[in-house]
Amino acid sequence: MAKLLQEVKTEMAGGKIVVKIRGKEFEIVDEKLAVAILSAFVIKEDMKRLEKVYQEYKSYIVEEAKSFLKEAQTVSFIVPIDEKDKVECKVTFGYEYVIPPEHVEEVKAILGDKFEALVNVKTEYRATKKLVEMACDADNRGELAKYIEIKEKSPVVSFAYE
Repeated sequence: MAKLLQEVKTEMAGGKIVVKIRGKEFEIVDEKLAVAILSAFVIKEDMKRLEKVYQEYKSYIVEEAKSFLKEAQTVSFIVPIDEKDKVECKVTFGYEYVIPPEHVEEVKAILGDKFEALVNVKTEYRATKKLVEMACDADNRGELAKYIEIKEKSPVVSFAYE
């Protein structure tokens, strides 16, 4: 695409642009604007193409990262480029614990006065870390656990060049 832009730039007839407003057209000559429009178009097309490629690489990295994780939520891959430079790719996984609306009343009944202290109420009911611990506790016989859903968050992938 960049090659195409360069070819178009060299063949442009002095920055001629057709301006269209409410069905009326007129011509202007503005080489800088013409180059900016063409450059932005090419960059946008490159970004669309590269986004697909990036998502494919990101998916592969996430799948590989999963194989290294046990209890941790973050794994970093560091690729040395030379003696001084390296690229670090950090993949962070996260989970949120949600109480579906249809189970809120049951959880309220089980927790009683502790409900407000143990549940963050938003549009969804999100279990606190303490509630998750209680749900997993053998003393509760799984009474709470059946009402809490675990949803995997979208993995975060970041890069750093040093």
